[in-house]
Amino acid sequence: MFNLEDTFHIQNHKKLYGTGPPGSGKGTQSPIVKDEYCLCHLATGDMLRAAVAAKTPLGVKAKEAMDKGELVSDDLVVGIIDEALKKPSCQKGFILDGFPRTVVQAQKLDEMLEKKGVKVDKVLNFAIDDAILEERITGRWMHPSSGRTYHNKFAPPKVPGVDDVTGEPLIQRKDDTAAVLKSRLEAFHRQTEPVIDYYSKKGIVANLHAEKPPKEVTTEVQKALSSIVRFWWRIGGVCVIFVEIGGNWVSAAMVDRNTLIYFHANCGDLSVARTLSDGSAKRDVPWSALTAGYARRGELGLARQRFDEMPDRDLVSWNVMITGYVKQGHMESARKLFDEVPKKDVVTWNAMIAGYVLCGSHEQALEMFEEMRSVGERPDESIHAGKVEEGRGYFSLMRNEYKIEPNIRHCGCMVDLLGRAGLLNEAFEFIDSMGIEPNAIVWRTLLGACRTHGNVKLGHFL
Repeated sequence: MFNLEDTFHIQNHKKLYGTGPPGSGKGTQSPIVKDEYCLCHLATGDMLRAAVAAKTPLGVKAKEAMDKGELVSDDLVVGIIDEALKKPSCQKGFILDGFPRTVVQAQKLDEMLEKKGVKVDKVLNFAIDDAILEERITGRWMHPSSGRTYHNKFAPPKVPGVDDVTGEPLIQRKDDTAAVLKSRLEAFHRQTEPVIDYYSKKGIVANLHAEKPPKEVTTEVQKALSSIVRFWWRIGGVCVIFVEIGGNWVSAAMVDRNTLIYFHANCGDLSVARTLSDGSAKRDVPWSALTAGYARRGELGLARQRFDEMPDRDLVSWNVMITGYVKQGHMESARKLFDEVPKKDVVTWNAMIAGYVLCGSHEQALEMFEEMRSVGERPDESIHAGKVEEGRGYFSLMRNEYKIEPNIRHCGCMVDLLGRAGLLNEAFEFIDSMGIEPNAIVWRTLLGACRTHGNVKLGHFL
């Protein structure tokens, strides 16, 4: 059977660097990019302070340098970034903010990334004229005790220089004065602009119009990043490359729109998947992939919206929604949806059983397990493999903590669990000690396990 995931290799791990003069909007756009693409935001100043506070080996060295009044070396900063990239939160990619600021730093960063077999994919250059920046920054004022902010042009106070609420005088931060801004811009043009040239030669700089309103800049960022979503289609030893540029797919072979929607949703690029799906006929959209993409991100409202829009719901989509609710602990919503499923499979049952276990509703988990067996659904290895300890724990909790005496159905589930795991002698001892007269179903369950595992001796004894 043709398997898309085996045929295509997906690269969704974006490595980004945001640069621009002070006040250009990097701080506004970086969190948006982080959330949209599930990246980690590496603000080097924050990372340095965190390393010092945590007293990591690199943090200790950095503090020693700062205590001496020295600058923290480029090697130390790159080392701190290297450590951060090992965290699980950075496995899907990162956006660097505040580093590199010199060509030497950029070269050291590239050397470190090269050892990891990766490189910076895109540099977002927030380009803006100095005169616009001066108007933007020097017009900022604030009320120190409340934190309320104003701007001479964009959000002026009712009375110039006075807080609207208290009538107290407003102040200007030292960094927002014309003299300080001039000094910072001179440093940027001298040190950091050459970094933009350095990356421009690599062909990875996206020049953004940072003077535009934030929403328009966000749109430019999204367009810039769409060009680094790639697919490799392996045909024998040959890789055919697909790249999205400006909304057009440039390729050496044709790939249908639904395949692209599937992979974008599977990678978490939901903005692109959503755009592609909006241009498709409703009946042709791979709804399950979109629903799963939102559910994986924890956006259950959007996932449910897509689920409800489906013209024909398949079992995969039902299971995706139920699992999404379960993972966030919304068992009432999960159960309501579970009861509506026209025809359940073992995945549907497993999701609910796991959800009740995670929520501590052990009796409901065992009852659902028994209900699954009663309707003829055969439990698979995902329930039994490695679950014996949990089963023992559930019985202990029921009796000792919740003061619930297990009934014959609960005991039957435990016998079945032990039997499927091949622990036949323990299953027999459990029956002997469970304090309830075993019924025919319990004995039949153990006999079936004896037959499955070839334990003729115990089978004859029974």
